[in-house]
Amino acid sequence: MTKETQSTGYRLLRSDPVLTDELEEPPESIQEELSTDDKAAATDKSPLWKAVVNLMSDIEGTGLLALPYVIAQSGLVAIAAMATLPFIAFYTGAILIDCLYEENDAGERVRVGSNYKQLGEACSPRFGGTIVSAIQLVELFLLASLYLVLFASLSKGIFPDLPLSDKVWMLLAAAVSLPTLFVKNLSQVAWMSLLSVIALMVAVVSVLAYGIAHEYSWAPKRNLGVEYR
Repeated sequence: MTKETQSTGYRLLRSDPVLTDELEEPPESIQEELSTDDKAAATDKSPLWKAVVNLMSDIEGTGLLALPYVIAQSGLVAIAAMATLPFIAFYTGAILIDCLYEENDAGERVRVGSNYKQLGEACSPRFGGTIVSAIQLVELFLLASLYLVLFASLSKGIFPDLPLSDKVWMLLAAAVSLPTLFVKNLSQVAWMSLLSVIALMVAVVSVLAYGIAHEYSWAPKRNLGVEYR
């Protein structure tokens, strides 16, 4: 149907008063459906600060406390890596974001994807999405297992007098984190991410304060093999 035919048909519909009322005022069922969809869409969206907190919680971790030891062992190589890796991460992140958009006939960028699985399907329609999802599941499973082991090790060191084995500490950590399985979207995860970021910052500040207060007893130059003059 051509554009001229469509416009003519539209003028005929507008000339009918009954059809005009129906066009201008959709049925209540449709209005309710539209409002429900709008509310669902608004609920799924999260503000910028929640996205930033989730990203910080994903990137930062207790490994941040090990940076002084890593630099002490690796020297300038570690410093060069720390200065280079952020640019590599930024470049790869920009590529991933660019893959989520395509240009339409009008030359406008339109978002066509929203997750890694869709990117995998774009590269390989048959197995790409399955391969990417499997890799993500394995990575997250191993990461969750690592945190359970880390929690058990730290808890046993903090409370050495308690007669609890590593397995018991792991079970306690799993029981505490079990309710998080019922979280449905990243907007809700952001509040837990905020708590984790705050806890990490408290730990970093505490370690820095302790290091500054005991600077002379630590003798960092002597530990690095540098003689005093």
